[in-house]
Amino acid sequence: MPDSSKTIQSKNDDLFFNIFKVLTILQDTLKKRTQLEYSFSFQAQSISMEVKKINYLSF
Repeated sequence: MPDSSKTIQSKNDDLFFNIFKVLTILQDTLKKRTQLEYSFSFQAQSISMEVKKINYLSF
């Protein structure tokens, strides 16, 4: 019988990786126009993301 807490942790790790991957792609894509500062916090089984600041840069 699998350990459900490890399964949940694994799913959370996968979710974190996917969120980080998306943000990395987004930042790379908009690098010339945008500076993005963000932070993650993890508590128990909840995940929150705070975007601290977005600066749109003009050419």
